[in-house]
Amino acid sequence: MKGADYERIKKIVGDIYEEHSDIMSRIPLDIFEVAREMGFKIIKASQRIGINHEKVLQFIEINKNKDVFGFSFYNSLTEEFVIYIDDVNAKTNKQRFSLAHEIGHIALGHIEGVKDEKLAEDEADYFAGYILCPECLARNEDIFNEIYEEPFKLSYLFGIAEDTAMIKYRHFCNRNALSPDLGCNYEEIIMSCLERSVLTK
Repeated sequence: MKGADYERIKKIVGDIYEEHSDIMSRIPLDIFEVAREMGFKIIKASQRIGINHEKVLQFIEINKNKDVFGFSFYNSLTEEFVIYIDDVNAKTNKQRFSLAHEIGHIALGHIEGVKDEKLAEDEADYFAGYILCPECLARNEDIFNEIYEEPFKLSYLFGIAEDTAMIKYRHFCNRNALSPDLGCNYEEIIMSCLERSVLTK
């Protein structure tokens, strides 16, 4: 079975950084603004519930055992992609990752249909992790040393949950996996967007 095409995913992320460089140069990345800039409609659970406290409690009870905090679809009537985010049960960093994951599904063409659901989920997860916290930043020696000394700083800097930060930390530390030079255009684009922001944070 064919695995995820990570280079393709990273190139798509690089394209997004290039097209929206004005908002992609600030960390933590405002992924909600990115989604809106890409033309996606965002619906939050709290908007659907309104201010009725009883409904909020009911919603929490129904969803508390689920680990799914978002979904996306194409609305053919309005001709737009819609992303639903559970901002009632999910903390801020989980909402951010869930939104990035759903953007990934759209950007990678999963909404049109997939043959392998697990592969699609793995790809969207990788997309989310890479757009929020691209490990190519480990090429910068100062950034690498800072993160190496304090792994949980990734959580603070990039607005990701601590468990995600530890996965990204392992990616950052595996510098051998990076090609010897900046052969990939997407890395140059991402580095030019983020290096200064990370170093001055």
